[in-house]
Amino acid sequence: MICLSGLMAATNFAEFYKIKILKRLENYPFGFEGPVPYYYKSERMYATFMLFSGTIFLCILIFGSYSLIKGFRKRVYVAFSLTLLLILVILINSKIN
Repeated sequence: MICLSGLMAATNFAEFYKIKILKRLENYPFGFEGPVPYYYKSERMYATFMLFSGTIFLCILIFGSYSLIKGFRKRVYVAFSLTLLLILVILINSKIN
């Protein structure tokens, strides 16, 4: 759970940093070029989506890590389930054009 949510948070924050801060927009099909998800409408929307999802993964990571350190097994399972559920939601969300 820690590796999965940490990896997803880091990946989403890296995408936000690359698009919003560094302005590296090459190789991104912004403006609905081809079959892309709705959040590719603009670089601002994409960066916002990445920041939002990264923040949620970070919150789950903190919650899960705290639960693991304190020995709350049920909460660790909840954090792992939330991580998998959020990944599923993002996959379904990416199919919306």
